[in-house]
Amino acid sequence: TSSIAEMDRIVSDLLDYSRTLSLHTTRINLNTALDDLLNSLAGGGLNGHHHIERVFDPDLPPVQMDVFKMEQALGNVLKNAIQAMPDKGTLRVETRRGPGERQVTVAVRDSGPGILRENLQKVFRPFFTTKPGGTGLGLAIASRLVGLMGGELKVESEIGRGSRFYFDLQLPIDHEA
Repeated sequence: TSSIAEMDRIVSDLLDYSRTLSLHTTRINLNTALDDLLNSLAGGGLNGHHHIERVFDPDLPPVQMDVFKMEQALGNVLKNAIQAMPDKGTLRVETRRGPGERQVTVAVRDSGPGILRENLQKVFRPFFTTKPGGTGLGLAIASRLVGLMGGELKVESEIGRGSRFYFDLQLPIDHEA
């Protein structure tokens, strides 16, 4: 039964990756959406030895995006961050203005072991994984979804100090910078 469930997950991930995607965008308060997502994650994979830090810019302007696709992209990155800290650790999620004039950034940082330098350029490639049982599609899907919404997903890591993923997102055209 577990092998059937595993195959189902792989097929589902493959379909997500290869599907022609259409966007259904709306203006959202990114801080509220992140808070809801983090609250829903609290039950899965986290234990009493994990700590979540929320550092949200209270003046963050609304962003225009497909809420469900953004939740999927963020969810994939957050799930990886939690898996990188199986026993304990700190997950820090931050929102801020920039780097560009009409951009906002969501930064997700974990206190896990980090990503080897030679793997940093590979993490967004389909089927690249270092996790036993991983499909290597979670970050590829996240990167594709963020790109589809006009943003960019980047990664930095330091061995022994954890990894940081940055979602650089565009503000709506009519937003005053």
